[in-house]
This record gives sequence, structure tokens and C-alpha cells, in this order.
Amino acid sequence: MALSGVVIVPGGSYNKIMERDSERVAITLATHAFQAFVVRYPVLEHKGYRAAKRALAQTFDYLVDHAAELDLDPQRLGVLGFSAGGQLAAAYSNQPATKAKFVGLGYPVIRPLIDQRMGVTTEDVSQLVTKQTPATFMWGSIQDQLTPYLDHLAVYAQALAKQGFPLSCMSLVRAVTGSRWQISTPVSLTTTGPMNTWPSGSHCSWTGCNS
Repeated sequence: MALSGVVIVPGGSYNKIMERDSERVAITLATHAFQAFVVRYPVLEHKGYRAAKRALAQTFDYLVDHAAELDLDPQRLGVLGFSAGGQLAAAYSNQPATKAKFVGLGYPVIRPLIDQRMGVTTEDVSQLVTKQTPATFMWGSIQDQLTPYLDHLAVYAQALAKQGFPLSCMSLVRAVTGSRWQISTPVSLTTTGPMNTWPSGSHCSWTGCNS
């Protein structure tokens, strides 16, 4: 039987690929019967928002075209993005020709408020949300100083609400390291927590972490 799949888009502000968002997450998903794929989009001197979006779209095209040999069910193929990778995941999921059936956004960049800091020109992906946006699960922290909750997660949640998507909110224990919010095992939300039914769900959920 073909397996569900998740395309993982790590963060790193388009300047590096964060390892905590990549292989570690993929391995954990694989142990829960997901086919997991990490996108290593262009960074450093090769970085560019359009180039990164192209890399993600090409990844989905390849996976769908080779689904049979990869033992992958393209109707259960989603995307999971972190930070800048969350921005890419949101942008791709809202394309008319998207092949993503569900979306996970971990502390995502939503608006182009830190473009200068990242050295790229991006877009406000909340403006891309339509009634065709796939089921989306988001989480982040009010304490996150790089992607403040009110500037990013709340904006995307509002865009989803305007399209009539039902939203749910929960509190999670937070941990702050420097200016970045981290959870020890991000994928635990996917496999053992409230996100474990997300690939088969038809609703969009929002999680705001406060204490």
C-alpha cells in the first residue's frame, strides 16, 4: 500500500538549511509510516525567493511523477515548513496548481517584514489564501522575536478565517533560546499530538503558544 508523504522545507533565513528542521524531522516522520523528503533549496550566494519556490515546486512535480516507484500516494502528499521554509510552504500551497494536499507551518515567516535581514525579496503569503487553500496546521510562539506572532501567525490565521476556514487554538509549553522559540521535537505535534490526524482532516487549525 502506498504511503502518505511529507515534503519538509527547513528554515534558515535563506542563508542556511537548519539541520534541526530537516533530517531529524524526516527520520521521525519515517518511523510513523510517512515517506519524508527534505528540500534543500538554494541558500547563501545562490539564495533567492523565486529560486527557492521553484525548487519546492520541482520537488512536488518529481515526487508525483515518480509516486509509484517511491511507494507514495500523491493524494496524501503534504508539505511541512519551518520559519522561512514555512513561508515557502505557504506560498506553494496556495498556488492554483499546487500538489500539496495538507500543510504544516512551524513558526513561519508570513509577511516580508524581515526581508532586509534575510537578504531576499519575498511576499505577504497571507494575501495568497483562497477557499482552495489545503488543510493547514500552524504553531508558533508569542515570545518569538524573529517572527512575532501578531505580525505573522495571527495574520495568516486571520486570512484563513476570512475564507471561512474553522480554526482551533491551544496553548503549548514554550521554550525560548535567545530570540528564537524552539520545541525539542517539532515533529511530536505531527505524530503524537493534536496534529496526528491533520493529514486526513479537512479543517485548518491554529496553535498559539503563550505559556
